[in-house]
Amino acid sequence: MFFNLIFLVQVVKSSPQLINTDVQRRYQIDGNIITVNVVAQVMNQGNEQASKYTFRIPRRELEHIGLATASTTKKNIRNFEESLPIEINNDAYTVNLKKGIAPGDTVTIYFAYTLGDYFLFLKQKIELNQKMQLQHNKIL
Repeated sequence: MFFNLIFLVQVVKSSPQLINTDVQRRYQIDGNIITVNVVAQVMNQGNEQASKYTFRIPRRELEHIGLATASTTKKNIRNFEESLPIEINNDAYTVNLKKGIAPGDTVTIYFAYTLGDYFLFLKQKIELNQKMQLQHNKIL
């Protein structure tokens, strides 16, 4: 089972001088593992350089989150060795961008994480070739 869902959402919160100009969240469902890829275009509207970006994870997803990575290049989005440093404080994931964003500049940040055991199955036992019901409550 493999699904791709693309949502434009504004659930990402940044520092006071960083403004989200576009945020896309993509859910890739493969069995009971969900990979979430977030692409955020961020602009520095402040008067000084900014080097930290805070991303908030929805509460329901926090209960099931696995490892997370962040990058400023798409090719390193799932590379744990090349990931930007991430500080975790409750639902806030703060990415250290290493080099700052100058006032007026825009940068794209790629953030990825996995969710496990996210779905609630209505039947505890599923036989081969048996239809099943899946319940997913998510408010966007």
